[in-house]
Amino acid sequence: MKSTSLFLWSIALFTFSFLSCKKENSLNENDAESLLSQRQMEFVQSEIEDVEEYTESEMPTNGLTVERLDSLPDDQCVSRTWSGDSLQRILTIDYGTSPCLCLDSIFRSGKIRIVFEGKRHVVGATKTIYFLDYNVDNRLLNGKVETVYIGNAVFKRKIVEMKLQIEGRTASWKGEETIKILEGFETPSRLDNVKSVIGRTWGVNLNGINYQREIVQELIRNNDCSPFFIDGKIETKNENGHLVLLNFNPFNDRYCDNLASISINGNEPQIIAIKHRLR
Repeated sequence: MKSTSLFLWSIALFTFSFLSCKKENSLNENDAESLLSQRQMEFVQSEIEDVEEYTESEMPTNGLTVERLDSLPDDQCVSRTWSGDSLQRILTIDYGTSPCLCLDSIFRSGKIRIVFEGKRHVVGATKTIYFLDYNVDNRLLNGKVETVYIGNAVFKRKIVEMKLQIEGRTASWKGEETIKILEGFETPSRLDNVKSVIGRTWGVNLNGINYQREIVQELIRNNDCSPFFIDGKIETKNENGHLVLLNFNPFNDRYCDNLASISINGNEPQIIAIKHRLR
């Protein structure tokens, strides 16, 4: 059920809820437009999760030694540059100034800069991601995300500030999350990890409407089932009172599939299939 990135499910979710449920749930025009706006924002929020995921094994482990367990997914589009010293290592991922078609069929340009401070799995080690005029299919993203290891296989992630610009409109949001590695933390690869995620985001969407999203039941991801979440619920509501509840485990079986359910404004849940990108 379950998407590789925490926010990726929204691409299918909000398209489905708008197209299939508008009449049944009496969505007014403002609510429908608000959902489509949020879909745009959450598409680019999925990039945060992707970058977090595929750079996890880049964290220095011993001085200047950098452990590369996973290759960057878009090698034909991108250059990688390392700089810094033993205290602070900086990885710059540069997609260039012209849109490049990546392996997941998405056009990208611009830069992502990741600053690593400390050593992997040492308390206080920090990874800060900067999106610098990063363009994803004509969605311009700028912002900063910090993740710090606090011990006992737990990470705190702070979305310091993100800004999305598309078709002359601007959205901004912040957030905070807690990520816990339930299994596989002691192994060198992230590919055997099982993790949980809780947290929330809040901000103003492309239509100037305030909204907030909260994980009301922790999300569970087993990398054996990548790229899907196998459990968890997310609730999204805006200042107009529109409410969507997504359940990644509608049959209470934690089965590895792409099925989930949505309930709009408290109505009967409907089963949907969630699409995902090839990352």
